[in-house]
Amino acid sequence: MPQTKTQLEEALYATLNYFDLSEYPLTLLETHQWLWQNKASIPEVFAGLEQHPEIENTFGMYHLKGRSKIVHTRLRRHVITEKKLRKRQRYLRFLASLPYVEAILITNSVAIHNAHEDSDLDIAILTSSGKLWSTRFFATLPAKLLKLRPKISQHHVEKKDKICLCFYTTPEHFNLTNERITSPDINFIYWVATMLPIHNQNQQYETFIDANQWITDYLPNFEPIITVSSRLLKALRLPFIHSLTKLLSHEPSLRKIQQWILPGILKKLADAPDTRVVINDTLIKLHAHDQRLAIQQIWQKKIEDYQKRTIMRQSGMQKYMRLWVTKSDHAPAKAHPV
Repeated sequence: MPQTKTQLEEALYATLNYFDLSEYPLTLLETHQWLWQNKASIPEVFAGLEQHPEIENTFGMYHLKGRSKIVHTRLRRHVITEKKLRKRQRYLRFLASLPYVEAILITNSVAIHNAHEDSDLDIAILTSSGKLWSTRFFATLPAKLLKLRPKISQHHVEKKDKICLCFYTTPEHFNLTNERITSPDINFIYWVATMLPIHNQNQQYETFIDANQWITDYLPNFEPIITVSSRLLKALRLPFIHSLTKLLSHEPSLRKIQQWILPGILKKLADAPDTRVVINDTLIKLHAHDQRLAIQQIWQKKIEDYQKRTIMRQSGMQKYMRLWVTKSDHAPAKAHPV
């Protein structure tokens, strides 16, 4: 069924509306790649963006009308993000050297180079089968000793440039469709779609994306991200650490130790009916401060307001056309030269 102009306009608004929540304008190709529930071609997306009554173009980046300032925000945050990645490069290379780390994916704001000065680096790790707890132990221990983990006090969370290791999964749990907290869970969908692979053994990132093809029901133009070679990590050569890690990776013991020292709040949330915190042998997801529901509600409210404005624009145009036709019918005939 061919799409209408209104359907494409609404899809474009829905897409830019979501990224506007984090002050992130999009290029043409990004808009096409992440277009919400619409399979328009790049030329169609370009035409739709240029003709959209509520979208503007500033320096080749598209944003909602009146929001040109976020273009400068994006450029500034790109520089901030690069500094953060360089600062933690050595630890990330160490992480890539661990035996059971199959892939390292940057997530959230750092993945799209939109980090604030105070942002941490959110990391998702794809592990070997049966080695989830071992991987987490040997990834977390050095980060803890080097004080790279976010520091949580009673009234403050110190996370600037820290490493947030809150997501691990094995191939048995690559499909995350059941971890959605609502429908459609737009934040979770874009969280998966914007993951940036910086270490990728045996094409595990592609396997992970294949297992999550359900996101193309919402982002039909989505394609797996191809990381430029200069961005991929070069694992540190640490043969002794590599061998020692393998020797000490007794999964049952490391599981027991980590479950014992987990904060009580995480254990409590793991028993909750939602999916903010999931703790088992194939998935560890520790997103205690989950904002997905709030983001979804704000996004949907803005779309509803947009739909109302669209109806008003269309009814206003129809009223104008009826008035124009009426005036034309009653206008006196003009004399034509013979």
